[in-house]
Amino acid sequence: MKVSDYIKTLTPEEREKHKDLIKECLEREKKLEKLNIEDKIRELSAVENNWYETIKKLKNALTELQGELKEMYTNALKAKQQSQILKEKISDVQLRLMKKEDFYKA
Repeated sequence: MKVSDYIKTLTPEEREKHKDLIKECLEREKKLEKLNIEDKIRELSAVENNWYETIKKLKNALTELQGELKEMYTNALKAKQQSQILKEKISDVQLRLMKKEDFYKA
């Protein structure tokens, strides 16, 4: 319960009798609210920093993955080229091993 809510329950005489105490309590309540707001700001700042670090780590991981994928793609292209060269060499060897009469039939 807030101090202001409690004050509403007091009679005018009680309010007058305890006005100094009421004033002090209201000031303390305001200070506490201010501290609570500052705590929330610190908490939000910590969460923001945590998100920033997480995003930074994710960015680094994605950059590393991108590099690995580029390397894999380059290796796949090289393998394809080498495969094509080997097919051509095998075809040449097969033609050389073919009998002349089979060559002319083809």
